[in-house]
Amino acid sequence: MIAIRRIYDHNNPVNKLALAQCKEILVAQFPYLTPEEADEIFLAAKNPLATHFRYVILVAEARNKKVVGLVIASYFPKERFYFLDYIAAHQHRSGGGVGGALYERLREEAAASDAIGIFFDCLPDEPELCPDEKERKQNIARLRFYERYGARPIEGTLYELPRNDQSVFHLVFEGPGEKAELKASDGRKIIRAILEHKQSGKCSAEYIKKVVESVKGNTLMLRKKQHFRKEKYIEIKKIIPADKKIGLVVNEGHIIHHVKDKGYLESPVRVKSILKELDKVKIFEKAPAKSYPDSWVEEVHYKEFINFLKNVCAAAKDDAIFYPEIFPKRYSERIPLRPEHQIGYYCIDSTTPLHANAYKASRAAVNCALTAADQVLNGRQMAYALVRPPGHHEIGRA
Repeated sequence: MIAIRRIYDHNNPVNKLALAQCKEILVAQFPYLTPEEADEIFLAAKNPLATHFRYVILVAEARNKKVVGLVIASYFPKERFYFLDYIAAHQHRSGGGVGGALYERLREEAAASDAIGIFFDCLPDEPELCPDEKERKQNIARLRFYERYGARPIEGTLYELPRNDQSVFHLVFEGPGEKAELKASDGRKIIRAILEHKQSGKCSAEYIKKVVESVKGNTLMLRKKQHFRKEKYIEIKKIIPADKKIGLVVNEGHIIHHVKDKGYLESPVRVKSILKELDKVKIFEKAPAKSYPDSWVEEVHYKEFINFLKNVCAAAKDDAIFYPEIFPKRYSERIPLRPEHQIGYYCIDSTTPLHANAYKASRAAVNCALTAADQVLNGRQMAYALVRPPGHHEIGRA
């Protein structure tokens, strides 16, 4: 079982570990790529404003968070297309469906961006362009793989002209649908962008001009299927991937914190109303809160304050509600002795009443917030903790 997610935060410790594994796979699977060149890719991915395009890194991970495959693609926002730079599986997972799952996820990214399509260079499968039989068989296997998704080489241009290093490539295109077409006007812009920003070291300005000007007519033609003529087209999934959803952690027991006194505005209906609206957009993925020890809370709040809150709530009888009325000055060496004075010492205003369940509800809210933070630390892009009491009056000592 594998899970695929996109790397958004390159400084997150979990993502740093994943990227280190990605580098190992890249260097192992692409011998011509040096470790230094791989580092340059990941460095550029951290700064999307440094280049004409933005890198998109997708990783496939096993249950133990070991990376078993990756995709590195470049999104060109101006021209609205994706260029597939690298797709690779770990050498021990080759042929296990990892590559297919990663490419399908890239198709979902392209569809969500309303991109014109996905483009990539692929070595030729014709004998006249690739006389080495062993190499040609490998090229055929690659093109066969992509044909299942409707991706085929573009025909009728000079894109296959040998580059400075004498390398020859087909430009393969897949649009948003089985019968997607590529306008020649878009094709010229896209081919120029690829050659200028992805192959600049191998293509002179004269070469680029010649290839771009070879695009004629109104629509670019794709080569007919040669390897999977009767294979059913694999549709692009119209779903929001799990890792792109916002994590949602709700304090399910918040109802026990309900102060019914007139004039107190914070109430349980807040959670109900917010959930009703969140359900409409379908971009949240709910998860239960985990339990965290008090030591985590003590990293933020003074232990004396935590003990005060526990004790005053435990001492509350029946429906008793305590409001601060006296606010002593805060001297850490002179904490008031009487509980009614301590309430004003620790509470910063009169809108923070305490009762028997206030500590229990607050502690459950802390677990929700920590669970959401853990999700982000483990690679999720965003997480939202929906809690009561809200906690926006909290500081370290109050």
